[in-house]
Amino acid sequence: MRTLISQTRKTVESELYYVALMSALAIPDMAAALSSENGRSKRGELGERYAAWYEKWIRPRLAENRARENPLSGVSCWKFRCALLHQGRSQGPNDEYSKIMFIEPGHQNYSIHYCLIGDKALLIQLDKFVEEVLRGCELWLESVEGTESFEKNYSLFARRHPQGLAP
Repeated sequence: MRTLISQTRKTVESELYYVALMSALAIPDMAAALSSENGRSKRGELGERYAAWYEKWIRPRLAENRARENPLSGVSCWKFRCALLHQGRSQGPNDEYSKIMFIEPGHQNYSIHYCLIGDKALLIQLDKFVEEVLRGCELWLESVEGTESFEKNYSLFARRHPQGLAP
């Protein structure tokens, strides 16, 4: 998991913004699964475990840095995640926002983070969002490493083998 966090940070540094965003949106699913009894993130129709994990570990990060509440709820983030990862769309069905847009570093409106504009469109700084997800994941890891559920599920987590496999 720490390798995924590190590589996701490198995608932002390398300006691979689609990859960074898609990785960040997938992390709450993986983390929720690793924390669960059955090793799965899905429970119910509305991404309940994803949304709950996001609410606990990601949403509070904005308040730490900017002293205000994050307007993107766990359910809205899950809907956006589903729309982007499964259909390549920037909005999900029946969402509270007409569109969620991410601003890349260097854009003229770059300092606008979690700003509601026009007809309920939400503007988010991409690198700040990714870092909030990654920081939340690091805090979560510190709290779950060594627990029975995590260790059992993490033993099945995908791993890199840069030196190949031993004979």
